[in-house]
Amino acid sequence: MFKSITKKFLFTYMAVTILSLLLIAGGVSHLVKQEIYGQRKEFLEQKAFQVYRLFSMLLEDKISTEYFTNTLNMIQNEDKLGISLIVEDQEMGSIEGFGRKPISSNRSGSVDQEVEKDYFIAYFEIEEEERDVQMMTVSVPLRFNGKLMGEVLIYSPVVNVELVTSKVNKSILLIFIAISIPMTLIIVFVSRKFTIPLIHMSKIANNISKGDFSESITIKGNDEIAELGHSLNHMADKIQELEELRKDSIANVSHELKTPLTTIQNFMQGILDGVVPENQVESFIKIAIDESKRLGKMVEELIVLSSFEKKLVKLNLTTNNIGDLIDDVFLQMDFQLKEKKIVVEKMLDSSITADVDQERFRQMLINILDNAIRHMPYNGKLQVCLEKSLDKNFVLTIVDSGPGIEEEHLPYVFERFYKVDRSRKRTSGAGLGLTISKNIVEAHNGSLSINNDEEMGLRVEIVM
Repeated sequence: MFKSITKKFLFTYMAVTILSLLLIAGGVSHLVKQEIYGQRKEFLEQKAFQVYRLFSMLLEDKISTEYFTNTLNMIQNEDKLGISLIVEDQEMGSIEGFGRKPISSNRSGSVDQEVEKDYFIAYFEIEEEERDVQMMTVSVPLRFNGKLMGEVLIYSPVVNVELVTSKVNKSILLIFIAISIPMTLIIVFVSRKFTIPLIHMSKIANNISKGDFSESITIKGNDEIAELGHSLNHMADKIQELEELRKDSIANVSHELKTPLTTIQNFMQGILDGVVPENQVESFIKIAIDESKRLGKMVEELIVLSSFEKKLVKLNLTTNNIGDLIDDVFLQMDFQLKEKKIVVEKMLDSSITADVDQERFRQMLINILDNAIRHMPYNGKLQVCLEKSLDKNFVLTIVDSGPGIEEEHLPYVFERFYKVDRSRKRTSGAGLGLTISKNIVEAHNGSLSINNDEEMGLRVEIVM
């Protein structure tokens, strides 16, 4: 029903306005009624005591009956009051000019009672049967020398109360209408300040979902909407980077798979066509077999990497001495180290043990060492350090004497198929080793980082 923010704001404002109007109108009406009733009660009370005093003076023969009657008539006419005097259950109808029929005794409404000296005062509201007019009455007992002689009733219509409250409520309604018109315009204006940039952001987000990164969000101000715009722009940049990496990855995979396939195809075609000398056929077949093995390894690495990224790899954790695992890997790579006459300096804490997947740990370390050895010069140096850290982890640091990596390339060394020409010449490898190694370390809740070493070449640090 209310899909737009503007409609929601307007609906909320109207609901709050109407509720406020009802509460204020009800409160003001109540206060006005209380004030009018209070003033009227006080006035009727004064008149009732005035009649009581006149009645006492009449019984004491201080005034005449004629004076008493004339005074009562004057009070009734001037103040527009009704006065009923009841003595010994008989109305004083003998008093000339006074003596209407008493008000019906069918009294209803709230009663406030107050005892002051020997006077009993009752406040209540009644309705005249003939006119059905709401009345307010004050009753004062007539006592003389301690004896109850009767009562005096002073009553007055209060129909004007509803008229006053009605006028007040109309005034309140007019004020609210006068305020609502500019407030509605302000709400529409303010809500559009919110909705216009949000609609623009929604449009750009839809374009991003379709792969269109040509437009970015224009940021104005520094509020939450501006922050949302910054976040969407940042997200778009990251998605664009990932999209470019995806395209590069597909291109690199195609290239890496095509190279050995082309080699195998050309060699086999040459042998089949008889253009390869007979004494070189065996060498060509060996090269084709090596290329097929490299192709198989590359496919296997892609499968492994995909399994890590999908969180499908389950580690077979066992307690191992980390120093012994490192020694085993170096023994396995001894031929490659001796071939390039690389000097290895090891500083291993033999007391360090940890729960690791032995095969995955070896795979990770072999990938890192193979990458280092391939880029190191002959007679190079390789430093390996294993030590405990303060937070009960262990740190494995591998520093080689090969060329470093330019700073702008460092953030991307773990991207699949991202190759850095450290020796300024083409190197072998599919560009998956470091990516797989990082995934193995992270699967062990560790971290892997690569930085340039100030004194040597490249520093690899593993924290697990």
